[in-house]
Amino acid sequence: MDSKWTLRLTALGLAFLLFFTVRSEETPSQNGSVASQDTIEIIRDVPVEVFYDDANLIVSGLPETVDVTIQGSSTDVTQARLFKDFTIFADLKSLEIGQHQVAIQHENLSPNLTVTIEPALVEVTIDEKVTKEFTLEPEINTRLIGENYALKSLSVAPTKVMVTGAKQTVENISYVKATASPEEVVTANFTQNVNVKVLDRDLNRLNVTTSPDAVAVTVEVEAYSKEVPLTLLEKGELDESLVIDDIAIKPEKATLYGTKSFIDALAEYAVEFDLSDITKSGEFEVDIPLKEGVSSTSPQNVTVTVDVSKKAVEEQ
Repeated sequence: MDSKWTLRLTALGLAFLLFFTVRSEETPSQNGSVASQDTIEIIRDVPVEVFYDDANLIVSGLPETVDVTIQGSSTDVTQARLFKDFTIFADLKSLEIGQHQVAIQHENLSPNLTVTIEPALVEVTIDEKVTKEFTLEPEINTRLIGENYALKSLSVAPTKVMVTGAKQTVENISYVKATASPEEVVTANFTQNVNVKVLDRDLNRLNVTTSPDAVAVTVEVEAYSKEVPLTLLEKGELDESLVIDDIAIKPEKATLYGTKSFIDALAEYAVEFDLSDITKSGEFEVDIPLKEGVSSTSPQNVTVTVDVSKKAVEEQ
């Protein structure tokens, strides 16, 4: 121990021993620090692919998208988030018709990542796929028709559609409608492309597909109309030598088109007939007048039948 070199070598050995001891103790701590620094990322609304016999079966209850949480190194997480070259799927090929609980699976994600899918399990219903033809019902809310107009006709093209869906759902179909929805009050004819609505008896929309899925609804309107009794308004003087035995008007009613407030207030509508032109019995064609508030009539004229006879001599 009195030797200077002995002390130097001993000190050097102790220094190496201390260095390696401290290094070995720090290593687990550093590894733990790395693990605690894993990156976590939530990728939302990832589409779910489904594998099944889509030619003969139909599946309901499966979400269109899920949220995927990935945890791991920043490199693996960033690659998965940016490229999204992984697949989220449900494999139903081995399942029969009925209700099943299935797991949502993934592939093409790095095995170094911890993957959590929400929801992880879902309840699905597998049913027989059927296609059936239905007649379309065109419709429009008549409150959207202008005040002085009335619905003349309502048509749809095509008149039939093919509806495809689960057998039980198709059996519950009560209505297949095409509803025109104008943005403004209707005062002129128009055609609108609308989506087909398939409803049950409680007017709930059903999860089915239609071919075509959109159709053309044509709406035709006309001036407001109402059928009103006709009366004969006699004017002019009948020849003094004649007397009217009978006078009648046919038809006795006419449909008037025009302003709603005016036409609705009418109890009858007068047609003028000039007696001064009568020289003998006969039938006379008379136009129905167009008064203010009436744009047209149907028919446009009437027939007035007049029976006259000569006055007796003593009455002259």
